[in-house]
Amino acid sequence: GSLYLVERAQEARNGNGDLLRFKLAQNDSVSLAFEEFTIPLDETSIAGYVALSGEPVNEQDAYHLPKGSPYTISRSFDETSGYRSKSMLVVPMRDHQDVVIGVVQLINKKRSRDTILDGPSTFETEVLPFDEHDERLVRSLASQAAVSVENNSLYLQRENLFARFVDAAVQAIESRDPTTQGHSRRVA
Repeated sequence: GSLYLVERAQEARNGNGDLLRFKLAQNDSVSLAFEEFTIPLDETSIAGYVALSGEPVNEQDAYHLPKGSPYTISRSFDETSGYRSKSMLVVPMRDHQDVVIGVVQLINKKRSRDTILDGPSTFETEVLPFDEHDERLVRSLASQAAVSVENNSLYLQRENLFARFVDAAVQAIESRDPTTQGHSRRVA
């Protein structure tokens, strides 16, 4: 599974310059050297399509997408790791104002949790398509993840606001009493 977060461009909130940040990944079959990165927020990727449309995507085989799909998948990870992205379920994360703030992407529903997908035959026999029950469950999890992401953002904003208040107070104190200059900053 993967988690992507939407990063809105500061200068324009109309989609130009917006990004998706690949924020988190977990996989039991392949060792991941995880690094955050960003991709343009557009319809060329499945995650971007879901973030823009707000509609989930459930593909039985990500290598064989329906004709006319606006999105594709990048096979670069699969090619370097020997993995095979087959079934894929991508669901939007919405905030309290129903704005998409990210997406949850699940790849390769396994017949058994303990199965290790380590070769071509296991991908064919052990990977199942995601069903409606999975989609309802992942929508619920995406909703909870959105609440968590939003709460974290609000907490960071509050911390930043408090730090700016302390800085402003220190500047005011030090400008009134030059003899204690630097002391108030160190105390803060």
